Amino acid sequence: MLGDFAEKYGITFPLLSDEGSDAIRALGLYNEHLAEQAAFYGREARPDQFGVPYPGVFRLDERGIIVAKEFEQSYRVRPAPALLVERTPGAAPAGLAIEKTVEREGVSTTVGVDTATYRPYEKHEVRVALELPAGTHVYAHPVPEGYAAFEIEVAPFDGLDVGAARLPEPHSFRIEGVDEEFRAYVGRVEAAIPFNIVPYQETATLSVEVRYQACTDRLCYPPDAMTVDITLQGIDLVRD
Repeated sequence: MLGDFAEKYGITFPLLSDEGSDAIRALGLYNEHLAEQAAFYGREARPDQFGVPYPGVFRLDERGIIVAKEFEQSYRVRPAPALLVERTPGAAPAGLAIEKTVEREGVSTTVGVDTATYRPYEKHEVRVALELPAGTHVYAHPVPEGYAAFEIEVAPFDGLDVGAARLPEPHSFRIEGVDEEFRAYVGRVEAAIPFNIVPYQETATLSVEVRYQACTDRLCYPPDAMTVDITLQGIDLVRD
C-alpha cells in the first residue's frame, strides 16, 4: 500500500509502516479519539482509518538525541513543511514567498507569508517586520494613556483559523524629563501570526492590518494603520 502511494506521487525517500500500530502505542502516540475528531468535522471515521498516531514531529540533534517534539491534537492539522525545516536546529530562516512593504514617516513595514500556496488545515504564518529609524520607537502594551500600541490583526473570514500574535519582548524605555518607565520596541521588530484555512478554496486573501504610533524623544506622529492584502492559491488535500 505504501509502495503504491509512493509510486503514484513520486516519493523516493523511505516510508515506514507501523503494522499493528505497535510503535506508536509504545510511544504513547496512538490516537484514541479518532472517532470523536471525525465527528467534529461532520464525518464518520472508516474502520481502515483507525490505528493512526497523533500527528507530530520529533527533533533530533546530530547525535540522534531527541531535543524537541511538537504534536497536534487533530489528525488533520499539520505544520507547513517550510516551517518545519526552519525550526530545525541550525537551519537558516526561511524567506517569505510573498511580501509587501509600505514606507511611512521613515518606518518600513513589511508584511509577508511563508507560502504562496496552502492546503486545508496546513499551519502557516503571517509575518510582520517593522524597521524603525534610529531614535524612533513604537509602544508595546500596556501603552501610556493617549498613545497607540503596536498591534497586528488578520481580518476574519469563513474558514480562517487565526492564532494569537507572537510579539518580541519589548524593551524598558524612559524619556528624559519624564518620571515614568514605558515598554517599547526599537530597531527591527519581528512578529508572526499562525493561521490555517479550511475548507479548500481556489484562492484565499488575507487582509493584515498593522497599527502603531511612531515616536521620538521629542515628538510622536499620529497613530497609523495600514492594511495589506495577500492572496494565496489553494491546493486540495490528497485523499488516498
